[in-house]
Amino acid sequence: MSDKSMNTEVEIIIKHKSRYLDRVFNYLAPSDIKEGQRVEVPFGKGNRIHEGLVINIPEPNSDERTGENRELKEISSVKESAPLISPEALRVAMWMKNQYMCSMFEAVSLFFPKAEKTALRYRRVLVPAVSREEIEAYRDSQRKNAKNRITLAQELMDGPADLMEIQEKHRVIFGQAVKQLEEDGIAYVEKRLEIRKPDESYTIRTKDIVLTQEQESAYAGITQTLGNGKPKLLFGITGSGKTEIYIRLIADALENDRSAILLVPEISLTPQTIARFRNVFADTIAIMHSHLSEGEKKDQWAMIESGQAQIVIGARSAVFSPLSNLGIIIIDECHDDAYKSEQSPKYDTVEVAEKIAEQMGASLILGSATPTIEQFYRAKCGEFDLFRLTGRVNAFLPEIEITDTLDELRSGSDSLINQHIKQRIQEETDKGRQVIIFLNKRGFATSLTCTECAHTPKCPDCDITLNYHKSGKKLMCHYCGYTRPYDGICSECSANSMREIGAGTQKIEEDIRQSIRGAKTVRLDRDTTTRKGEYERLLMQFKDQHANILIGTQMISKGLDFEDVTLVVVLNADQGLRFPDYRSYEKTFSMVSQVAGRAGRGENRGSVIVQTIEKDNEIFEYIKNNDYEGLYETEIRARRDFGYPPFGTIVRIVTGSTSIERAANTAEKVKDAINFYSGKKGAEFTPLGPTPCIIQRIEKKYRWQLFYKIHGDREISLLKNIINFILSEKRSIIIDEDTSVSVDVNPKNMM
Repeated sequence: MSDKSMNTEVEIIIKHKSRYLDRVFNYLAPSDIKEGQRVEVPFGKGNRIHEGLVINIPEPNSDERTGENRELKEISSVKESAPLISPEALRVAMWMKNQYMCSMFEAVSLFFPKAEKTALRYRRVLVPAVSREEIEAYRDSQRKNAKNRITLAQELMDGPADLMEIQEKHRVIFGQAVKQLEEDGIAYVEKRLEIRKPDESYTIRTKDIVLTQEQESAYAGITQTLGNGKPKLLFGITGSGKTEIYIRLIADALENDRSAILLVPEISLTPQTIARFRNVFADTIAIMHSHLSEGEKKDQWAMIESGQAQIVIGARSAVFSPLSNLGIIIIDECHDDAYKSEQSPKYDTVEVAEKIAEQMGASLILGSATPTIEQFYRAKCGEFDLFRLTGRVNAFLPEIEITDTLDELRSGSDSLINQHIKQRIQEETDKGRQVIIFLNKRGFATSLTCTECAHTPKCPDCDITLNYHKSGKKLMCHYCGYTRPYDGICSECSANSMREIGAGTQKIEEDIRQSIRGAKTVRLDRDTTTRKGEYERLLMQFKDQHANILIGTQMISKGLDFEDVTLVVVLNADQGLRFPDYRSYEKTFSMVSQVAGRAGRGENRGSVIVQTIEKDNEIFEYIKNNDYEGLYETEIRARRDFGYPPFGTIVRIVTGSTSIERAANTAEKVKDAINFYSGKKGAEFTPLGPTPCIIQRIEKKYRWQLFYKIHGDREISLLKNIINFILSEKRSIIIDEDTSVSVDVNPKNMM
């Protein structure tokens, strides 16, 4: 490196996949080194160059120093002149390492710039150096044959001028004229970042924000308690105007020279949200989500780092945006499973946002019509401040009807939609109104339902749905391993009427086109929205009345606001109840409530029809009455009885290998090792499993899983330490070759 003396000892983490190397290494660095800077260091016996990150600079006489007599290697180079991440971000990353059992480098990498290998693009801009009057006088003083200088001066009368644009406009190269204006002190050339903006084709009409009395009360309550350090839960029904309160809170932050982050699930699929905020805050917004091109990601990140953007709207990863002076983080639809990462680090965005807000001195606002049971529990216990919105803004909640589809199944009809629903769709479209048809198509595991009595087999020990395994003809619980044979006979009514239930959006669209007179359909699912901008185009088609029936999956269940939609149909609403998940009731209530909220947002009151084969299930009574708190009381009692969150912590360990034997063998050895090392500490952890994962093979890898339900901070800390010890120090002994092991704390996805 340079001639700077290497006299400062620093602690560095190495970028490496090995868990064994997930530790601190000490090096010597120049005295101007800073925490958060990336460096290159010689590592190992061969001194191969590795990327590292400075995470600490011990005080010269502190206990953290390794001793003056030990020889330390010198770093090879410093990659950037300034720290890549802040000290606060480093502290959050350290917390994430412990909380989610990932490596330190995995955690800090989340804070690194996006699309690093993509080059920024710049444009040359001619900027006035004097007043408008002086430019005008300069223009008028030029000889008539100095046309280029006159043209440039005229362009400068309106402010800075993009040289590329004005050269294309006048079809002239202004090189010499630009040089002359600079020499005359009239203007100077500035290199400015060219921002590749994400698709903004979706537009909405701007409306003045006037809060209702209930909104004003919630807004005032939130602002008055912002300084107490508690997260706020804005618990408001669909259509109650949570977004208007978000806008006011963000505006307040900006007025106080603070910045803001707004997180929205599936951000690329909610263009209405972006349009609403752009109407208010214009170009101070950066957009961050996975569907941006690499160039767009690079530019949006540059806007954030430079301070050009004071507001970041994005999906899960936007929480790591490097905004300076962060004032507020808002998480809309805070219940959504999309906020839990399925890749390592398997972090929960709400938990991470809470930690970031704590470190940055910012406020955290959570908003939802259907918060998770854990979130509402924390609000009821006083850990969150709770604010309610109980009424819709200028509208009424839709009426919800629960309809039984068993008769349709028994009749042998091939249609996925019963005749009553088709009649209601026809009535609404005949009036010139619009309809949304939603299909709950979550998950892949096959389940069985009796068409005579609607019975779905469940585990007697876990109260979750049993899964049908065709090979071996058995029903199995993927939590505890309970197994019983399956002979095709319903264990409840003894009828030979067990049937698989399933549907697809394409088949629904065909059915609707054939049976509904004047049907003009738009279908929104993964198949129809693969191309960039296609989702926005299809939404505009529906918004502009070129279609009267919108058919879709999860992506239409939230964030959409169409005034002419008066009927929402939810098909197979009970499918999630047959899922092997202790959160199945919570998820079903949330899913149906969210999509039901798309109806009746205009002048006409809306209706919702929920089609199910479990009409008498208590969950549908809660849905019909929009009774979230009734559901909460039922669920919190069950969680307490079974020790599920918030009364315990679930740790899921998944092994994967191209060999089913190695996957199963490693899972068994991990279980045995945990039993052995916990026993040495005087503890006992009882696992559920190992069993095959619900989807046993993904991308050619067989997968087996273990579950631990742990109570108490000491116990969870001990279990994490044991697992980390096994995966780092004992990996070569316990983990079979060609076998991966992943750990998920309080998983949201049980597949």
